[in-house]
Amino acid sequence: MRITTKKGDRGLTRLLFGRRVRKDHPRLEAVGALDELNSFLGLAKCEIRRKWIREILEECQRAVFTAGSETACEVRDPGKLRERIGASDLERIEEHIETVGKNLPEAD
Repeated sequence: MRITTKKGDRGLTRLLFGRRVRKDHPRLEAVGALDELNSFLGLAKCEIRRKWIREILEECQRAVFTAGSETACEVRDPGKLRERIGASDLERIEEHIETVGKNLPEAD
């Protein structure tokens, strides 16, 4: 079975649901940044011993993954996604930031 077409991609790739864009499109840069953030959160989750912090990081990972999906589709297509980021998600992340901030050691 072949895994390449041997036709080349002409510097284009597809967004979710089919629209082709140039590989240097700002939307793809944003998707890549969100993927990197998600990888970093996963690495941090593996290194953290406190279960409650790992749970926060996992929740943030899910939100970042969903944001990546929204970013990778056309403005007209988000209704096709199973999950969307909403105001309640952002409020929850802000709550986590405050919770973690309250548990940080005092700076010298």
